[in-house]
Amino acid sequence: LQTVAPVAVRGSFISVSLKYFTDSSITSEERSNKYSWYLGGYGACSVTCGGGVRARTVACRNDATMRLVNKQKCSGAIEPHRETEKCNEF
Repeated sequence: LQTVAPVAVRGSFISVSLKYFTDSSITSEERSNKYSWYLGGYGACSVTCGGGVRARTVACRNDATMRLVNKQKCSGAIEPHRETEKCNEF
């Protein structure tokens, strides 16, 4: 896809041409899919006694199917911070 448009720069117009390319190996179905980061539940505690830490799952998910996919599919969005919390503090 190519777009050509006039752009005003300091009182003069110049022609700007933009070209867009898509990866031909990606199917049209894959292009229409939307992906987003998913914050899941907390995993297992790092220790069984005496104070540990557990982390929340962060994964990339297909919004239409709700299935987890390779995190590269969410590369256009900022990956959220992986939350942690203390556990087994007795």
